Amino acid sequence: MALEKPVQILSFTSASTYTSASQQYQLMKLSATGTAVACSAVTDQPIGVLQNLPAIGEQAEICVLGVTKIRMGTSGSIGSLLQTGADARAVPFVALGTGAITTGFTIGRLIPPIESSTNAGGLLTALVNCINLGRSL
Repeated sequence: MALEKPVQILSFTSASTYTSASQQYQLMKLSATGTAVACSAVTDQPIGVLQNLPAIGEQAEICVLGVTKIRMGTSGSIGSLLQTGADARAVPFVALGTGAITTGFTIGRLIPPIESSTNAGGLLTALVNCINLGRSL
């Protein structure tokens, strides 16, 4: 079972409705107007992981630093660095020149516990730091 211990949660007005359980724990970014929206490209700079299920105009609680559950787009293993996928789910980070995803930002890494039966599309535990994003060199 995935664990949580957020250190820093910030609230931003939600630009859309995120009330489906499958949207909770996805990666979020800030729009040009400062509202919270789901990441939609591997080049997005995530602000953190959505913790609640806000309707449009409500406050989206976003973990920017700490241990959180995270919705995975593909499988990962302990220690895997993470970045956002095109569907706001986390995917393993691929360094520049080593694969198809070359322009992403590292947002953290997977930590135990990891249950192999829930990797792809499931919730895993991640140590995230979206305050100081890393980038492929």
